[in-house]
Amino acid sequence: MLDFLDIRTLFFIGAINAFICALMMIGSRRLHPPSRPALLWAGATTITLGAAMALVASRGHLPDTISILLANTLASIGALGIYQSFRLLCLRKPRHLPIALVALVIVTAHASLGTSYDNHEARIAITCMMQFAMAALTVPMLLRRRGIDAPMPLNWSICVMATFGTLNLLRLAAVIRQGVAVDSGGMLAGSVMQTVAITLYALGPMAFALAFIGIVNARIAGDLRRLAITDSLTGLLTRRGFHDRAALMLERSEGQTGSIALMMIDIDHFKSINDRFGHGCGDRVLRRFGRLLEEILPSRAIACRHGGEEFCVMIECGDADAARRLAESICERVRAESVVDGEHRIRLSVSIGVATDPFDGTGLDRLLTSADRRAYFAKDSGRGCVIADDDVSTQVRHARDFAPS
Repeated sequence: MLDFLDIRTLFFIGAINAFICALMMIGSRRLHPPSRPALLWAGATTITLGAAMALVASRGHLPDTISILLANTLASIGALGIYQSFRLLCLRKPRHLPIALVALVIVTAHASLGTSYDNHEARIAITCMMQFAMAALTVPMLLRRRGIDAPMPLNWSICVMATFGTLNLLRLAAVIRQGVAVDSGGMLAGSVMQTVAITLYALGPMAFALAFIGIVNARIAGDLRRLAITDSLTGLLTRRGFHDRAALMLERSEGQTGSIALMMIDIDHFKSINDRFGHGCGDRVLRRFGRLLEEILPSRAIACRHGGEEFCVMIECGDADAARRLAESICERVRAESVVDGEHRIRLSVSIGVATDPFDGTGLDRLLTSADRRAYFAKDSGRGCVIADDDVSTQVRHARDFAPS
């Protein structure tokens, strides 16, 4: 075996690797506030594992109490830290008390083994069992995040933890079957199996950090994408986000039964609200209406603030009559709402134009054009009503016109 691949050197390289990875994770804590507790735990855990490897590398130069007893204790406790880190990353409540109790058991077990070289098998067995148990508990948590987190970093994390758990189980079996060879200084002997095992152990912090930071970076990217397509005032989609998702809905609906309805919704007299009560009051009206749409519409609907006081909704429905009825229910619900501004209570109403695919066209642009034209007809016909056909005289659904007061 080459000198630079001896066991002591591998532990030393692993310690440096762990400390660098810890700095990466702790330094990333400000980039994504929801992941900050997980990153801090992960950084502290990696420091613990790095310290364990550094102490093992110093065996023979430090007292056995430090280089054997403390080193193996830290290595076993590090498994608890990895589990807690992934638990926080999966947005679960931390388990401080159970982890503290298990840590106490680990400390007691290693203390009872002392520093005798004859107990190396038992020490390694404890560490392997802890790391296998950590992986066995972590993998199911990560699997339940499928469909929530980005698939590539999540699958990498699952692969890393499953591989890590399997390797520890194999090493445990090998230790039980063959024992562990050590030299006169208490350092593990440099067999091929030991060298491979320690090499993988030394690379573990890097794989752990890549898995962890990969998930966090994917969440940051997802948050940025959501911000780019979310209206900051109402929390609904922006025009760009709506057009992208509406096009996908139309594409998925091809060849299926039923219709796709597009509604263009205008808040009536919105300009006069701004003029009489100020833009702050207008913003409150927009926010309230955005929340109303989220409350009224089913989860399968797509809603956006299309611009100013104009909103747009796309939804799957049975036919044109069902779309019109839904639009009328929105009108009725809005009429029952008001926004309080100081001593004033502002009653709301909306005018809605409805277009359906395939009756009014099959493309998004044609539906938008038809719905926008009908929304204009609704406002021109007295406001507070729904128009779902170009034959305005038969389609106007009159409602009380609540002017702001």
